Amino acid sequence: MTRTELGTLGEDCAEEYFAARGFAILERNWRFRKFEIDLIVRCANTLVFVEVKTRRGASGPMGILLRQAQCQNLEKGAEAYLASCPDREAEVRFDLVCVVPSRRPCLQHTRNFVLPHTDGQ
Repeated sequence: MTRTELGTLGEDCAEEYFAARGFAILERNWRFRKFEIDLIVRCANTLVFVEVKTRRGASGPMGILLRQAQCQNLEKGAEAYLASCPDREAEVRFDLVCVVPSRRPCLQHTRNFVLPHTDGQ
């Protein structure tokens, strides 16, 4: 399985996970310039920007899979999406979904994932 196929499989699992919990799937692989957001979903008045990480095997805390630059790109992408969003009153949340595919995929969902910032940002 290629990296692209692995990533697509993880995004499929994450999309199914959110849809099964009543979230509306608004966007998948939304792009603006160099920024990409894997999933944008909505539940009630909350827009959720989701980063999906897929690994062949789990090792250590899944949150460490995100580098600081990836977090900053996610945040900047969300800002670009919100600038074009007609509903500016929505609450915003960043979630991380980590998937280890197998016959029974393991999915770990971290709500309100804290985006690290560098000094002065």
